[in-house]
Amino acid sequence: MKVFLLGATGNLGSRLVPALLTHNHTVVAFVRSSKKLESLLPPSVYQKIQTVIEGDAKDSASIKKAILDTGCNAVVTTAGVSAIAPWSKTDFPKLFRAVIKGVHDAGVEMKQPLRVWAIGGQGVLRYPGTEIPLSN
Repeated sequence: MKVFLLGATGNLGSRLVPALLTHNHTVVAFVRSSKKLESLLPPSVYQKIQTVIEGDAKDSASIKKAILDTGCNAVVTTAGVSAIAPWSKTDFPKLFRAVIKGVHDAGVEMKQPLRVWAIGGQGVLRYPGTEIPLSN
């Protein structure tokens, strides 16, 4: 599979890169900073990433474009940090919605569904002060 990985510079994402490569998947990393990703991974691993795209995971249009431009057929997102008690502010719900919208829109344009794995902080999508209407 050609995997579009969001959050490759995080704790879980940086561990998934070598795991995906070990299982012969092609990796396209979508990150805020390519330099950070390069500093986190051994050169032998970083060089095997097919494409590193810098972008904002809260921008569904750039996610859609990156998926379409690279021809990925699977998406793994580990992007974002959920708030921890006592409920500090986070933009995680907005980020998660943008990722799902970008993936959905790419699949519609490709006329085929994409496989998607959302892992990491996704367990806490609703907590006081983060209510976002589902229609957005």
